[in-house]
Amino acid sequence: MPNHSLTHGQRKTPHVALFVGSVVGYGLAALLYYSGAGVVGAALLSMSVFGAVIAYVMQTLAFVRPAIAYFGLIGRKRLVLSPEEEFAMKIS
Repeated sequence: MPNHSLTHGQRKTPHVALFVGSVVGYGLAALLYYSGAGVVGAALLSMSVFGAVIAYVMQTLAFVRPAIAYFGLIGRKRLVLSPEEEFAMKIS
């Protein structure tokens, strides 16, 4: 498994993934600029929209999947609660 998703020990951020994504983005922008394409702004906008769509789809799947699993359609037969949800269930 690649080390792109490792988190920083103290800050808990995926610093390798952030750095690699930045280098790839700047590299593509420089490649477009120096190749004389002249459409750097449009290409950057397209890349950012594409990245946002992927992020929104992944967030939607992460939100919907526990509900689907709860009803027994896929995966687990019982809902697994996060520590915060378990705490909320105990005090209510």
